[in-house]
Amino acid sequence: MEHSAPEPETNVRAVLRLCDRLSALLGTATAYVLVRYTFVGRVTILRGLVGLQSIPGTLMLLPVFVLYASAGNYLGVQVIGTRWGLIIAYLTFALPFSTWVMVTYLRGLPRELEEAARMDGAGILTILFRIIMPLSLPAIVVSGIFAFLLGWNDVLFASVLTRPDTQTAAVALSTFGATQEGGAVPVYSQVMAAALVCAAPVVLLYIIFQRYLVGGLTAGGVK
Repeated sequence: MEHSAPEPETNVRAVLRLCDRLSALLGTATAYVLVRYTFVGRVTILRGLVGLQSIPGTLMLLPVFVLYASAGNYLGVQVIGTRWGLIIAYLTFALPFSTWVMVTYLRGLPRELEEAARMDGAGILTILFRIIMPLSLPAIVVSGIFAFLLGWNDVLFASVLTRPDTQTAAVALSTFGATQEGGAVPVYSQVMAAALVCAAPVVLLYIIFQRYLVGGLTAGGVK
């Protein structure tokens, strides 16, 4: 009996796209507050964003699983096996990086643009959505793509926090490869085809947003 190559589900892609969009949006708003306002604990938060990048994701697997299981046992809220549970997990891990990318980029934007908008009567939300976000498009694309890759390439959390009907493409590819290796004659052509299908969205993202990636990654390098 031959195994068919796994196809990434449309709803799983929608979950990952929602995760990267939320990460970019929240990262931009958080970075704007950290860059443009002075308050108690601001430096501590900035240092904490850098420190969170040094924590391996494998150390967070057990705490996240226990937290999700406790929510189901004590609050009656089913989190394990749901798509929004994955969204919360990936958003938590992607938000520090997205925020730091946006902090670096927003430091290079001139304050005169915001001051001119305030003189015209624009509020904070208008300045954020009409001025800051359009000017920060390269950095938003960078943070969004990295947030997407975090969820798209993850196997560890997706294999523990999902069910067969909610698993991601990376988990499906891993399972498909394992079943092929267990056979008498592995069908490497199907494995390679499945890997190509899983890699295609990432390649297309880099091709489409290449010019934004270059501008966003080099932002803040010259003062």
